[in-house]
Amino acid sequence: MGGIYTATAILTGLMGFGQKIILVTVVFLQPAVVAAFFPVGLLGLANVGPPRTRNVAVSLMIPFVYLFGAGIVPAGMGVMGEYYGFALGFLLMGGLLLASVCLLLFMRDRPEPASDFDG
Repeated sequence: MGGIYTATAILTGLMGFGQKIILVTVVFLQPAVVAAFFPVGLLGLANVGPPRTRNVAVSLMIPFVYLFGAGIVPAGMGVMGEYYGFALGFLLMGGLLLASVCLLLFMRDRPEPASDFDG
């Protein structure tokens, strides 16, 4: 999971540096890597809590992902593009993603289910 997430962060940051063929390559690779992250990310989210709360965790995550991915982040990158240039927005987003890789260290493994069998 960390490898896919790190690759996403690096490719997002490279969008701010890229020019010509490098930019075309990064724009092609970055969505593919992001798409590969979602199944792994959902599995990681499902493994964090006990089985009875997994559905709630996933169902609460979807609106927040949409809020940030289709609302706050694009609006913020639009403001960056207006005042500072789009390159800075991609560099900052890549930097934030790369810094958040450290949060993966705090993910726990799946808790063991309690046994219903006595004896």
